[in-house]
Amino acid sequence: MVLVAPWTTCAQPAFGRARPSLRDRNRGRYDSKAGVYRRRSEVSTERQSPHAEPFKRLTPQEAKALVDRGDVAFIDVREPHEYERGHARGARLVPLNTIFTNPDQIPADKPVVFICQVGQRSALAAEYAAAIGRKELYNVEGGTDAWQAAGLPVE
Repeated sequence: MVLVAPWTTCAQPAFGRARPSLRDRNRGRYDSKAGVYRRRSEVSTERQSPHAEPFKRLTPQEAKALVDRGDVAFIDVREPHEYERGHARGARLVPLNTIFTNPDQIPADKPVVFICQVGQRSALAAEYAAAIGRKELYNVEGGTDAWQAAGLPVE
């Protein structure tokens, strides 16, 4: 005979938890899709890291090598006054705010490398380009500052 506490219903087990505890969920022990407990090592890495960037990060040297190979769009997303003070050789100016208003400035038929001053605006431009369906997107880590610090050519 199973003793059932008066506050439980028939759907709940007499002993143990009907649902996993929050602690078990946070530790990765409970797989809600399968409805079973699993060890952390069995929980997929996709669930542990739900956000993946839609672009690849490049060092200035990697970006220069990619641009030198050709058939890639190299876009500087800074403002015109920043661009005039010095920019990576071969980079075409397309300010970030104009990318949002006229997305056709981002080529759809070839890889695109974005650069800005420190890498934040170019990352935003790459995310936007991915959102409108562009493929093969790259962001120069550290931006023009890192490009110049690496001794790469500027105009």
